[in-house]
Amino acid sequence: MGRIWADGVEIAPDDLNMRVYRGTKGQDSDPKIAAVEGNANTPAYRGIAYVVFEDLDLAQFGNRVPVFNSEVTRPSEKTTPKDRADMARKVRAVALIPGTGEYSLATTPVYFSPEYAEQVGINMNSPSGLTDFETSMTALRGEMPNCKSGLLVVSWFGGDLRCGECEIAPKVEQ
Repeated sequence: MGRIWADGVEIAPDDLNMRVYRGTKGQDSDPKIAAVEGNANTPAYRGIAYVVFEDLDLAQFGNRVPVFNSEVTRPSEKTTPKDRADMARKVRAVALIPGTGEYSLATTPVYFSPEYAEQVGINMNSPSGLTDFETSMTALRGEMPNCKSGLLVVSWFGGDLRCGECEIAPKVEQ
């Protein structure tokens, strides 16, 4: 499982006491459910993927079970015939084009201080605790295991619409 949202707000999987069952034919029943319901009354749900959240604090969700959404990924298949190899295993290089933000490619946290004694992180927009770039690279390594190279696309800006007057340079707004 990748990212997880509760009531539309992304939460860190590491903050949850969560067990994922992949729906294998030999999966056992969940030990917490079995402890509450009894072994004889607890199915293993073989062939069905599911998630168990144990001891989830519901106070932050208005004392109700929130609506969970999750990003489900799978590794590319190694056993596919060579002529039909999984696309994720064929990718050897990518172009890294930042979607938006001056510091989207920064590997260290960047903070602004809009008010006195206030700091706002501008390149850490996921609960991973990592920068956006590091979070993206972690996902890339997991989804495209044979990717070994990346072309970094950076933005340059022109100072004038007239060709003879335009000075091209890398710039930032803040």
